[in-house]
Amino acid sequence: MKKISIIALGFIALAACEKVPSNSSESLTIRAGFEEEDGSKTFLKDPSAGTVWWGTTGNDKVVYGFTEGNVKYAFTSSSEASEATRSFTCDTWPGGAWTYAIWTGQTSGNDKCSLSAGVFTGTSLKLSASQTINNSKSFAPNSNIAVMKHSDGAFRPVFGYLRFTLPDYPGLANRSAIKHVQFTADENVAGEIRIDYSGAAPVATVIDNANASKSITLNARLKAQGPQGYEAGYVYMILPPGTYHNAYLTITPFTSDPLTSAATTGEPFTVNFDGDVVVQRGKYADVGTLPTEAAPVPFTWPTPQEGDFDYGLAPGGSATATYDSSLLSGYGVSSSNRELPSEQPISMNGVTYYGGGILYYGNRMSTQKVNNEWSTEYPNVIPASRCFSFRINRPGTLRFYQSLGSGTDRIPTYYLAIISTVNSSTSARIIHEVTPSVVTDTRPGGDPVASPSSFSDLQDYIVSIPVTEEDLEGIESAATIYLYHRYTTGNTCQVHYYPLHWTVASSE
Repeated sequence: MKKISIIALGFIALAACEKVPSNSSESLTIRAGFEEEDGSKTFLKDPSAGTVWWGTTGNDKVVYGFTEGNVKYAFTSSSEASEATRSFTCDTWPGGAWTYAIWTGQTSGNDKCSLSAGVFTGTSLKLSASQTINNSKSFAPNSNIAVMKHSDGAFRPVFGYLRFTLPDYPGLANRSAIKHVQFTADENVAGEIRIDYSGAAPVATVIDNANASKSITLNARLKAQGPQGYEAGYVYMILPPGTYHNAYLTITPFTSDPLTSAATTGEPFTVNFDGDVVVQRGKYADVGTLPTEAAPVPFTWPTPQEGDFDYGLAPGGSATATYDSSLLSGYGVSSSNRELPSEQPISMNGVTYYGGGILYYGNRMSTQKVNNEWSTEYPNVIPASRCFSFRINRPGTLRFYQSLGSGTDRIPTYYLAIISTVNSSTSARIIHEVTPSVVTDTRPGGDPVASPSSFSDLQDYIVSIPVTEEDLEGIESAATIYLYHRYTTGNTCQVHYYPLHWTVASSE
């Protein structure tokens, strides 16, 4: 599965804060921007430069100041312009200095926050688990919170951020290929929060209650005009500062042009982060451009089981299908009666022999061509007799020495067929047909495959057939390989097969 790495970055210099009390003891004005060092929001006026300005919506027109006795008063602004600093005025201030101020993203009727010993609490102090962007390349407008002390000179954000780049939908510039992305971790990431600003910096934590969530969904911005559709480019998700474990993203891509809310979406897919995710207060960690489809799952070859021809073999390892004379004698196969029984197959050292037309000669098996000896289930692909089979789980190469018992004028064609299960569906097919360029009727006394150096003059008569990754692609368990030969010109074509030899591919 593809993994995401992130880089922590800070916002570029922001506006300073200036607090100006009015001349009247009943009116006080706080003029404030945002902390320069770390970056905050409500609104990114210049996203490419990271400049943060106040916006023009209602939640950007009110902040709350507290007296030395922790009594809260609303300070409001009538400004209609986006601006780096803004004046907020309270006409009912009781007098004296203010101690703390907070921007909550809530209007006066909805704000429920309170202050005690430098700690902000209240049911309206929430980090939303569903954040929808409504300014280009910015944040959800109602999710951020910033605080300041009288001595700060600027509002300080209490959250951190993840920045995602939403890629273009194919063929549509500046239209997002992704509708929403969800961040999930072991820890709570959204819900009611408390802010402890009794120390040098504000510390925000999610309250562990029934409203807490371990996921946050960020929704792309749907623009009604200029150009219409879901907007591509980078966006920010707001998160509490902290270290998040086992974090992953769930991405929902569009499957039709993302021009209206009716645009269709595909199956969501997940992407894991490469290690822990660290979110710092006031800074963003850059995730990069999001993928629009799941990464291919790396294929793992099935584990060989006892009885498989590649059981116990490492990459590059080999196995030879030697014969068990005592086993054969138990089936009545001897020097005087060489024919393998047709009633049931015989398995030895990873290879199965389908009798009825197969003869045993001590160091080789001899069989006639397959004509109409087909299985009922897979006719013209898998024989019922006159063939050999074995199970393998990985690519490799099959080798055997062949000599002809019917004269070298009859050159057989060797067939390699496979029965495999892929995507829970089992099927059979012929994967290779090999017709040798030269043949021989020479029958060596040993095994020219197991000991090739002893038969240097016979190497041209060794048949080598690879079973490739493509042949085994997607197998869910060991595939069964069948070897047999055919000859269409004459009625007979006997081949002496010296023991089959299998070598696992050196790299898997």
